[in-house]
Amino acid sequence: MNPYLNYTNKELKMLIDLQFSRINAPLYVETLINMAFIDDWNPVEDFDGCTFVQDFNHPDLSCFIHDWLWSTGKGGEYSNKLFYKIMRWEGVSRKQARRRYIAVSLAWKFWYKFKPRKKSKYSLDDIKYVINGN
Repeated sequence: MNPYLNYTNKELKMLIDLQFSRINAPLYVETLINMAFIDDWNPVEDFDGCTFVQDFNHPDLSCFIHDWLWSTGKGGEYSNKLFYKIMRWEGVSRKQARRRYIAVSLAWKFWYKFKPRKKSKYSLDDIKYVINGN
């Protein structure tokens, strides 16, 4: 069940931006948020919160970025590491973040990499450029 279907993109963006403002994360995370909202996927329909576990925040920033990357074909080790970093910036304990990191890594390996993907304006190289600056 998607808890965000009654939201507009503007409302969801406002809440995600609020989550970003409450953590000590690099500015590239804000850039990724903005990219996700102008990409070809529909955040309100395609983001459903954290999968199989309780969200730490509503909406959860780490799960939002991770869902966007996975839904648009950029899942895998790189997005899983970013997922872990954002959870740590959100204040999630190392143990909980590591457990979730392992779960999404296994899910990617055995299931999600075979699912159809949404169209995206951005490649994985675009994402790496935003994060690494080169």
